[in-house]
Amino acid sequence: MDWTKQCAYCDPATSAEAWVIIDEAYGGPYKARVMTDYRWNGWTCPAFTFAEAMRVAADTHLMGAKYDDRGDSVEFASYDASRNAFVMTGGGRNSDDAPFIVEATPCCGRYDIGAMNWTWIEAEEPEVGDLPINTSAHLVSL
Repeated sequence: MDWTKQCAYCDPATSAEAWVIIDEAYGGPYKARVMTDYRWNGWTCPAFTFAEAMRVAADTHLMGAKYDDRGDSVEFASYDASRNAFVMTGGGRNSDDAPFIVEATPCCGRYDIGAMNWTWIEAEEPEVGDLPINTSAHLVSL
């Protein structure tokens, strides 16, 4: 691979900054870089900074708790520091299926969690003081 080339997420000709949510019903909004020249089945393909990817990962676990889902429907993202990658489990996979690994892009260090797999859509920038969708789950568990 030619590491001097930009990936689709850091090339300004093929991407832009945006706010995204998962199918209007789940977590977010999350700040991301999205492909402007490609849609997966009509859905946005985002990539996140490490901090934002950690928010996405945390929200997958909150979603599982909220719906009492242990991976039958919800796909969980968990950070594995030894790999510097997010490990995707659940989402209807069989227990003996290998997890899907999301590594950082080599050029910009973004993680494309759920890109070309989840139903991401672009969203409006949140107002200062807006609470994330899953905040109520955080408050209930306190």
